[in-house]
Order: sequence, then structure tokens, then C-alpha cells
Amino acid sequence: YNRATGECDECIDTTLPERPVVICEGTGVLSPIMRGLFDLCVRVDVGSYDETVRRLEERELEKIPSQRLDLAFVKERYDLIDYPYDQYLRSRDRRNFDVLLDTSDVASIKVYKR
Repeated sequence: YNRATGECDECIDTTLPERPVVICEGTGVLSPIMRGLFDLCVRVDVGSYDETVRRLEERELEKIPSQRLDLAFVKERYDLIDYPYDQYLRSRDRRNFDVLLDTSDVASIKVYKR
């Protein structure tokens, strides 16, 4: 599937053993088109804006100094680009997942099921 064009560029025929466990990662797998192909759809979500920004900043500080981005830029980029897209995906995916893992507190992950 080509996200830029919205078209399927290539199809691969394969045979899976009966009752396999296949894990697909990515936001596209929760689309209404793909949803019908899976027995179970799970969404992992940070859950809060503040926690997301904190994690982004923490990741930045783990980089070697010469590759780090300014933390103010990291937050600005999230606010302008990633946050609106995250909200869109949360809204779109809400009706397509069976289980939600809220990882706002990794010491106490919350599991919600439909």
C-alpha cells in the first residue's frame, strides 16, 4: 500500500498456516478497509499530550549531542504537525480497534476492550 497515492502498488500471494498469529504495526492497519482482515485490532496510545511531549524530549536527550534538536523545536513541531495528526488518527481509529492499551503510566498500563 502506497500512502502517498492511496493505491496498492504490489500484491503478494501467500499461504498462511491455519490459525496463525500475524502482528501488523502501523496506523494504516486500523483503517476500515483493513479492519475486516484481522481477528483483533489493538491500539497502543500514550493517552496525554503532556506525556507525549515529555517522551519526545526524553528521546531527544538520549541522542548524541551533535544530533539533538532544540527541545523548543521538538515541541513546536509536535504542536504544529504531529498533534493534529495524532488527534485525527485517534478519532478515525476509535471505531476500528478492539483493545486499547493506555501507556500514559508505563508502571500501570490500562487495558480497555470493546
